[in-house]
Amino acid sequence: MSGLDAQTDYNVWRYPLSPSTNAAMPLVASAAFDGDPQYSPDRSQIVFASSRSGQANIWICRSDGSEPRQITSLGAEGFWAGSPSPDGRWIAFDARLPGSESSVFVIDPAGGEPRRVTGPGPSDIVPRWSRDSRWIYFASDRDDRGQQIWKVSLAGGAPVQMTRNGGLEAFESPDGHFLYYTNAAERAASGGST
Repeated sequence: MSGLDAQTDYNVWRYPLSPSTNAAMPLVASAAFDGDPQYSPDRSQIVFASSRSGQANIWICRSDGSEPRQITSLGAEGFWAGSPSPDGRWIAFDARLPGSESSVFVIDPAGGEPRRVTGPGPSDIVPRWSRDSRWIYFASDRDDRGQQIWKVSLAGGAPVQMTRNGGLEAFESPDGHFLYYTNAAERAASGGST
């Protein structure tokens, strides 16, 4: 949660698309940070990150924002990005535990003990699932050229590097044929005169 203004009340809002004339309204709200929402595959629940318990954790609520419940119990240094798997069996998230860089973990939506999938080691963040729920894409600075997109099997094992020229967030196309990702490209210097 570093970089966020502690005085700002971040919440998850619902905004009706046209032709509705209804106003936007808070869907998941507390006096703490509530953000990074993702719907479960069946659209019945929302996975979100919150510091409402006094520290950063993953929470789940019903799709209408009711019945929020905490499913992780991470330390105060944790940072998170919750991502439910397409098959609905797991939630992947990144967390920074005391004395280590961020790693990717998975947890059952019902709760329980998280299982580490990457690390400890280089910083691994922003997990996103493959369409078949077998792989987890993530960004990592384990490459000497900066942050790249990698993937790791849900079963664990050695991560596979996907990009060579940078990358942050990644997701597969619905047909599984393409990987889309965010990358900061340097702008070419203008050589012309005005």
